[in-house]
Amino acid sequence: MHSAPGHGEDDYNLLSAIGVAPYSPVDDEGRFTADVKPLDLLGLPVLDTGTLAVINMLRREGALIHRHNYKHKYPYDWRSKTPVIVRATEQWFANVGSLRRDAIKAIHNTDMVPASCMFPPFFVRDKIFLTMGSNRAVNVVCPKSK
Repeated sequence: MHSAPGHGEDDYNLLSAIGVAPYSPVDDEGRFTADVKPLDLLGLPVLDTGTLAVINMLRREGALIHRHNYKHKYPYDWRSKTPVIVRATEQWFANVGSLRRDAIKAIHNTDMVPASCMFPPFFVRDKIFLTMGSNRAVNVVCPKSK
């Protein structure tokens, strides 16, 4: 059992309440970064050989009490069908509450190609804050004016 305040909301909330800062030594490719200790793990993919290396290290040090194979319920990327590694990152948010009415009006005056990609009005109506950056690659739908 472990806690990872840089890799999940529950662990973050639990450990930040006692002053433990989030720590996420994992890069965008899912590999251990130079912040990992020990550096023997540097560059290893965390979901396969990196996990095995940690288990072997704990075993060598006499710190592995029990090993049990457990299938995590990771969120999965719908395109690649691979697990998404949740990481705590700094983000900026914009208060868009005052733009809501104009945004909904603009949605109704937009032709989306293909039409199935049209943002439903509730997508904007229910938003108060908008993330100003994203740590994932997405296809962005480009609207054209009517």
